[in-house]
Amino acid sequence: AYGSWLLGRVSESQRHRRVRIQVMLTALVVTANLLGIGVALLLVTIAIPEPSIVRDTPRWLTFGVVPGYV
Repeated sequence: AYGSWLLGRVSESQRHRRVRIQVMLTALVVTANLLGIGVALLLVTIAIPEPSIVRDTPRWLTFGVVPGYV
């Protein structure tokens, strides 16, 4: 008996186990990426306010580099 939430039950099929683990890992990666995007936006808008992202000067950075990163 595996008994863990990751490995599941012994009677569970390999296909079901694979799909369940794949969904959990995908959710973990998506959550980590969203958290990283949030931290990056927080740094760009609040922690490092100069140069401002709403001014015209770094427009190429705001609309070119940042979407490429995200």
